[in-house]
Amino acid sequence: MNHTAISLAADILRSGPWSSPAALADGCRPLVGLTDAASGWAGRYAEATIREMVPLALRVGRELTGTDRIEQLALRCESDGTWIASRLAGLDLPADCVWGMRAAQAGERAASIAARGLVGTPAYWPEGATADGVSASWSARAAVFAACAVQAGGDARAVDGVLRRAVGMLVEAVNAGRTALV
Repeated sequence: MNHTAISLAADILRSGPWSSPAALADGCRPLVGLTDAASGWAGRYAEATIREMVPLALRVGRELTGTDRIEQLALRCESDGTWIASRLAGLDLPADCVWGMRAAQAGERAASIAARGLVGTPAYWPEGATADGVSASWSARAAVFAACAVQAGGDARAVDGVLRRAVGMLVEAVNAGRTALV
């Protein structure tokens, strides 16, 4: 992935908040063709998303709902960083914790696709979609959902910081792979 691709991801992440999940899906669509010789970058990005973005969204939900179980789910995502931790978080949330649920589901999909490839990926992804690109698009969605959670929690000023961190995580994931190849 080159600097242009990272700039594209940054633009997509910063162009939120999104008016609907469909608008978000359309916004993340340009990421699906991304690939890179640095193997594993999408998996690292998905793991970082689950460790940082999903717990952030969950904790906002905990503050809004007062449900202590959510903190246990956030801690598991931070410590494990796996699609399983993210899936369990998405399944075990109260219905009024919608942004946390969406972030957890997106994190799960990102990590699952990074690990398994495009098996079972919907046919609506454009021709030329790569597993890395589709995984990255789901990681980006998780970050946007975390930013939406932060905004819903009443801290609109922190939204840009959340999205900047998501872009930083993407850059770190790509650069870590390049370092490993040297």
